[in-house]
Amino acid sequence: MLELTKMRCPDCDSISSSVAFFKETPGDGVCSKCHGNGIGGLLDQFADSFNPFGTGHIKCDNCDGSGVCPTCDGTGEVDE
Repeated sequence: MLELTKMRCPDCDSISSSVAFFKETPGDGVCSKCHGNGIGGLLDQFADSFNPFGTGHIKCDNCDGSGVCPTCDGTGEVDE
């Protein structure tokens, strides 16, 4: 049976770091665009503030407002 190895998610918000024996740590599982808060960018929020039908906050278009990295689903690791 073929076992898949895991590697650090390249799209997480955390910075890549190595620990002893060159073992790479997993990512933090947080969306790199909104940094985990689920809210869209400043320009999106500004435009929504002038929209009379606006919701008051725009969801991040990368994670759809969850704040979780969509590449690894928050685990910090992906299959190699």
